[in-house]
Amino acid sequence: MEKIVFSSHSFVDVITNSSSELFICNGNRTLNAFKSIIVQIVHNYNKREIPRYRIKDKDIFTTTFNEPTIITFDFDECRFTPEKLAKFIRLDNRWKYINDQSTEAYEFEQKCNKVYTELLLHTDLYNTNYKLYQKNNTAYHTAYAEIWSGWDQITLCAKAELYKEFLLWNNRPELIPEVDINLSRLTKFSNVGTITKQDLEVKFNQCLYWRFKHRKGDIQIESSSDNSVPYNIIETIESTLNAKIYHLG
Repeated sequence: MEKIVFSSHSFVDVITNSSSELFICNGNRTLNAFKSIIVQIVHNYNKREIPRYRIKDKDIFTTTFNEPTIITFDFDECRFTPEKLAKFIRLDNRWKYINDQSTEAYEFEQKCNKVYTELLLHTDLYNTNYKLYQKNNTAYHTAYAEIWSGWDQITLCAKAELYKEFLLWNNRPELIPEVDINLSRLTKFSNVGTITKQDLEVKFNQCLYWRFKHRKGDIQIESSSDNSVPYNIIETIESTLNAKIYHLG
């Protein structure tokens, strides 16, 4: 079984793109061939832009990029059941939809507004009875928290439905009965490991959050740190390797 390894980050560079980048490329090359192309792109850039700057081939994959890796699972949000994906997006972006009367968020917000009206809106307690105002204000925030307390659970249930479909794409149906709806929104990759149940959960979260799209066997390469890849190199990689780029911030 293939392993995905993420190297530790270190970097110094001159011209930066002010972001951490991830490139996903069609996996019709070997890793060695892919790395040779990356090395040539970096050297060509240095000769043109920074003639006195020299970097050893092996150092390119610590100072500018992490080691490229082969992706071992499929992800494409277009494969989700549209209704399930739309529901999760609505739930996961509740503040965007609290004024949309057709959404669940609107119903929750209206309940909160009702409590606010009853306790605080139509009174001048702040100026006339500050102690009662404090009491009502505390009661409002308590009620607000209680009203929204079930929201995260509803959202995680919607995410779990997508995760089950993700497992089916990747031929892991045996994990479906074990789906834990307490999937975190986004956690870091483990430093090294095979594709375990935990790894799949982490990768699913990251792919769903960043809207990644790739197939098993594609090659990914990530900047070694923020600001480590010059902008001109980004354009060259995109055009030369027909890469999809994701700005990770």
